[in-house]
Amino acid sequence: MPGRVINPLSRLPARRPGSVRRMSSLAIEPAGGWDEGVVVEAVAQDSVAGPGGGAVAVLAAASVTAAMDAGSRLTAVSGDVPAGVAGALAGMTPVSGFRKELARLAGVGLDPHSLLAALLDDLPTVRLISGYARLIETPPLVTNGRTQAPVLNICRGWAADGTASRLAASGHSVITGTPPAPAFGKLLADAAGTMGEPALRPRSMRRRRILDVVPAGPDVEVFQYFRDSHIDAGGGEGSLHEYLMTARLSAGDLVVRAISVEPRALPFPECPLAAPHAQLLVGLSTNDIESAVRSALSGTTGCTHLNDTLRFLRFAGRLISARGHG
Repeated sequence: MPGRVINPLSRLPARRPGSVRRMSSLAIEPAGGWDEGVVVEAVAQDSVAGPGGGAVAVLAAASVTAAMDAGSRLTAVSGDVPAGVAGALAGMTPVSGFRKELARLAGVGLDPHSLLAALLDDLPTVRLISGYARLIETPPLVTNGRTQAPVLNICRGWAADGTASRLAASGHSVITGTPPAPAFGKLLADAAGTMGEPALRPRSMRRRRILDVVPAGPDVEVFQYFRDSHIDAGGGEGSLHEYLMTARLSAGDLVVRAISVEPRALPFPECPLAAPHAQLLVGLSTNDIESAVRSALSGTTGCTHLNDTLRFLRFAGRLISARGHG
C-alpha cells in the first residue's frame, strides 16, 4: 500500500508555442458555516500562445457567481449567464443528473463546449469539496460511534476497506490538514498567459484547472493540471487533490492514443490506486469521454477528482477549433 501523496507541484512547465489553453478557477466559501450553504465565484479563460514564443491572445472569458442554500439548491446565479439559463437553473440542486440537465439547456443559450458550460459543470462537485472543508476545519461529527462521511465505495479513497472508512468507523478525524501548496501565481510564473481570479480568503476552498492542447504532427498533445485547495484560517493554501495528466490524441477523430496520470497530492493512501485505470480510456474518443469515464471508472475503480480531471478532455475538440480561429 503506497503512502499518502503529499508532493504538490512547485512550477508548471513553460507553455508551448501554439498551444490553446482553457483555464478555470472556482472560489468556494461558506455562507456562515459550511452547513449553511456556499457561495461560488468562478472565472474561466481561453487563450492561444503565438508561435515561437509570441504573445498570448485571450480568445474568450467568462464568470459565474452562484449561491446554494443548506440543501444545496441554487438560490442565485449571475455573471455571464443568459437569462434563460439562469432562470432554468434557479431552484435546481446540482447533484446526480444535473449535468444531463445542463445538456438540455442548449436550447436556451448554453453552448455545451463553452467556458460557461465548463464552470457550471463543476457545480455538482461543490458539495463534495465543501464536505472536505468541514472535515478539515471542525471536530468530527460522530453519530453512533461513527464519524459522518461520504457514501462508502463512491471512489477508491472511500472504499469500505480503506483508511478513510476505518477512521470514520472508529469515530476519529478523517483528515486534519493539507500539504502546503505554492500560490497559483507563483506556479504560473514562467508560463505565459495568466488569469485574474477571486482573492483567496481564509476558510475557503479553491478548484483550479489548466488544459493545454497543441498539434504535434498527426496527433494532438494534451497537458492538464488539476488542483483542489483548502485555505486555512490563517490564509495558508494547501493542496487537497492534485493531478497532472498528459495525453496524445489522434488529430482527426480525437481518439486517445496514450494517457498518463501523475497524482501530486491526495488525502488518503489508497487514492493513487485509481490513477492507473486511466489507461482504460485508450482507444476511445474524447467526444465520448463523459460516458466512458462513467462506465470504466465508476465506484472504487476511480477517484471522484481523477474522473473530473479526465472528463475535462471533452473540451479538447473545442480548443483545437479555437486555435484555428485564433
